Amino acid sequence: MVLDELLQGWESVLNRPVSPDDHLFDDLHAESLEILELLEVMGDLLDLYVTIDDLYAHPTPRAVAGLAMRGESHAG
Repeated sequence: MVLDELLQGWESVLNRPVSPDDHLFDDLHAESLEILELLEVMGDLLDLYVTIDDLYAHPTPRAVAGLAMRGESHAG
């Protein structure tokens, strides 16, 4: 469920299809403003609070979902 919501959020920000293992930087070539918008969307819509450092360490939707499932994000 978390992964599906993340994919929808990433697709809405990036305006393109995103697969669970797409790398935010290498595959999707996200720009800095898109990354900031992603952080906002994940926080506002998904109640999932990650940092830019989290995204660098976990740059795929599947990896971010793993953070959320393990409770390592700043969810709440």
